[in-house]
Amino acid sequence: MNETETLDKLKTRNKEIDPIKFEHLCKSVVEVVENPDGIETTRRSKDHGIDIQGYVGNEFYTGEFGVQVKQYNNKISSGAVRELAGSLQGEGFGFGTLITTSSFTKDAAEKVNDTEFYSINLINGDELAELMLEHEVGVTEQPSEEEKKFALDPEFWNRFDKFAGDLIPAWKIPQADSFDVFDLVLMGINEGNQYKPEIAEHLSGETGDSWTPRQADYYTTAASIMGYLEEETSEDKDMRKWELTELGEEYVSHLKSGNEEAAEDHFSANVGNIEIIQKIADVLEKEYKIPRSQVEDIIRDETAVTGTTVGRRASTVGKWLGRHPDIKRRENGMLWFEYYKMDLTDF
Repeated sequence: MNETETLDKLKTRNKEIDPIKFEHLCKSVVEVVENPDGIETTRRSKDHGIDIQGYVGNEFYTGEFGVQVKQYNNKISSGAVRELAGSLQGEGFGFGTLITTSSFTKDAAEKVNDTEFYSINLINGDELAELMLEHEVGVTEQPSEEEKKFALDPEFWNRFDKFAGDLIPAWKIPQADSFDVFDLVLMGINEGNQYKPEIAEHLSGETGDSWTPRQADYYTTAASIMGYLEEETSEDKDMRKWELTELGEEYVSHLKSGNEEAAEDHFSANVGNIEIIQKIADVLEKEYKIPRSQVEDIIRDETAVTGTTVGRRASTVGKWLGRHPDIKRRENGMLWFEYYKMDLTDF
């Protein structure tokens, strides 16, 4: 296909692909074009208008961004820009992008330049296809002595087939990588800091670092999939309110009493409530020992996590695996995980 034919093919594919797959497709495009330091799709129905989130920078600067995708045929109006700006502000993002398979009205484009709104970029269907062609996302250039020729990349498009299966959602894979902060979050909620902004402020005060509501949400989400927290329905859809479950209250009682051994035992007994942790534990029980690379493979095959995010999630999951009572972390040139369950019949 020539460039024009390829662009038309990409635009058709983008409009016809399943909506969930389209979100992951857009994540892949952003990941290739911008090379962010972190990127993921969000928890569906809990994203408050943000479908993809990520961050850029490290030592000298950091910036968190949110992306909303709209697989529409009709033009997108200024109301969508206003909605995205509100979501960016509510979730603590610095800037964002609105991607659509269609186009934008004139007032939507003008609204982007309104200084009262966050920095927002608009990508229409034509521009999305052009970016995919330019960076060879979903297409590959073919050898040709005349004009440029392209072909669809079957490996790229086939990777989205896994989203038609029964995968563990990306939000159910822990991102909380500090257990001290995990404990601070639960203690803070116990003290009445139940909303995301309050939790972020509590963490800032306790750690001396700056925390955004989105960063704090990594820890409340991890605690919820472990069974320590539950989300209470709030009239304000942009505000999550968290409450301790009975399990969470038991754990916090150990923390408050200073009984570290009881707290550790409680945590270890419940870390298997996290589906991906137990799934890896089941593999370990059969194979006895697996390397970190196999943990990545399990996350890649069994969850909705994709791309470079897999490696980062594997690092965090590895820390959680180390808290499982039947798993030991071993580092001898490379990281391994071993199944170690004491059987009293051995004595």
